Amino acid sequence: MFVETADKTKSSAIWVAQRVPDDHVGVVPNVFVVREVNLTDSFNFLGSANLHSRAEAEGLWKPSDGLLDFTGVYSDGEYAHKYYS
Repeated sequence: MFVETADKTKSSAIWVAQRVPDDHVGVVPNVFVVREVNLTDSFNFLGSANLHSRAEAEGLWKPSDGLLDFTGVYSDGEYAHKYYS
């Protein structure tokens, strides 16, 4: 699964890709679907170089929070939106 968004400067993208295991299927509705991202697991995750640094610079995440929740950090709150919930 691949999810991307523009950073606040609109000059770069922030993206993440998560591997779907061979015996699974992935469903990607019109919302972000990747949650906890572990870039040290390069077999299952890839991400933009600025994935963590932009979240930290914007005060949305810090390393002490644990794994970065891509949807929680970068979405506009689709899961709480009246048309998506």
